[in-house]
Amino acid sequence: MSMKQMMEQLKTEKGLGEYQNIAHGHEAVKVNWKKTILMNLVGMHGSSVRVGKYFLFYFTPMGMGLVEYHSKTMEGIDTMLPWKEITDFQVKKGLLEHDMKFTYQGQKFHMKLSRVMMTDPWVKENMKNLMANQFYRISM
Repeated sequence: MSMKQMMEQLKTEKGLGEYQNIAHGHEAVKVNWKKTILMNLVGMHGSSVRVGKYFLFYFTPMGMGLVEYHSKTMEGIDTMLPWKEITDFQVKKGLLEHDMKFTYQGQKFHMKLSRVMMTDPWVKENMKNLMANQFYRISM
């Protein structure tokens, strides 16, 4: 299934309509730099990186939805986080990706939102729409 098809399926399943409120993103990648440097110093090439999960995020007046996907199929996490339970919500604009940080039920999250995807122009269009409508202020 293509990203566009997944987005269309998500719109249908969640009743999102044509609001361009879906964003593509992933967990922030965590690198253990000490381990990576040590591995390279002893001749083991590579790095110690924790691979993150990929998500389609959707934003509504009620909350922020997260749907995990793998290999172009939606599976795994599928949840709605109510705005009233999200604190410290921040979005910092970046060149290729925006940083999105928030706390939910006492746990801190750091996600990256894609600004563009070469194969999927809808990502850029939706992100432009979300930023223009200040989706990150919906909760206030």
